Amino acid sequence: MMNFSERHVITSRQLMYLLCIATFPTEVMLLPHPMITQFGKDALWAIAIASIYTVGPLLLSFEIVHRSKGRSLAHVLNAHGGLFGRLVLILFGLAILVPTINLWGGYVQLLHTALLARTPPWAILAVALAVVLYGVTGGLEVVGRLAELFVPVGIATIIGMWLLGLPWYNVGRLMPIWPQHPAVFTTGAYYVFTFLAEVVFGSYLGAFARDHEGVRRAMVLALVINTALLLMATAMPLLMFSVEHASMLTVPPLTAVRTIHFGFIIERLDTLIMSAWVIFVSLKLILWGLLAAEMIADALGVRAYALIGQISLSLTALFSLRLHSLGEVEASVVAIWYFLSFPAILLSVVSAAVTCRLRPRKKAIHA
Repeated sequence: MMNFSERHVITSRQLMYLLCIATFPTEVMLLPHPMITQFGKDALWAIAIASIYTVGPLLLSFEIVHRSKGRSLAHVLNAHGGLFGRLVLILFGLAILVPTINLWGGYVQLLHTALLARTPPWAILAVALAVVLYGVTGGLEVVGRLAELFVPVGIATIIGMWLLGLPWYNVGRLMPIWPQHPAVFTTGAYYVFTFLAEVVFGSYLGAFARDHEGVRRAMVLALVINTALLLMATAMPLLMFSVEHASMLTVPPLTAVRTIHFGFIIERLDTLIMSAWVIFVSLKLILWGLLAAEMIADALGVRAYALIGQISLSLTALFSLRLHSLGEVEASVVAIWYFLSFPAILLSVVSAAVTCRLRPRKKAIHA
């Protein structure tokens, strides 16, 4: 009997949009500030270098997709690795689930800071949690369709905002062009690498695609899109303001969008951006919760992935109430994501790739 994780419910195009939604909603808002603060204009170099580093995990994901041949990763790991394979899948799922604390925290604190200063954070969280818990019940097929509907509009909006800011840009603020901080090749690139490398989620999500031959192309395009969007979100405040000014801003891309003003025709574009951002982060939370729940359910051999996702996301949402500012969210990202969850995800992908290369275990034949 085919495992429930092997249902082909999305297309490779939807997979590409899902891998975009898994990354860009938080990277374009929360990553530019710490990067500009620590590395100034060299933050752009860190992004470019990180995209090169991401080729390694991408190739590992290609290996997993190739060995899986359209089957679920759980099926392959169980056939090749037995109990070890199940443990790898559980580790992968937990490593995705725990950072949703940061996602909830960033969602609530950014809305509280930028738009809803008089609304208590718990109220913002309660509304968001209700939407996300309902979204989890729809499963991956619904999220894939929503991503296909909204992500192209979001990408076009970010590009449009970047182009509207052209009159305020000063390329001289990026001089000298060559990197001045050696750390951009190490620490800076690693920070960005952890976000761009979320493309490895395709090693698991690829099994849901009907057209298996398009999975690799979808992963490559998702990496290119996420890199381009982060470059635009980081370059925009650097081109508009000096490095010193940009580093003092809480959310540099949002302030840059607020600066765009063409008289009474176009004003307060940040409100439009934040409205769209709420949709994208909600989809990201649903996707991460579903992805983690599917992995854990697959490893345990149960079908109640929606219930697992709802309980897990509720717990991480409650934990996120301990984050009381964007500064605390950034500190939590360092502690939870950079040095705990992402290394666990990378270890899971490496272990899965190695396990997939092993010869399948022979099943005992009974008379």
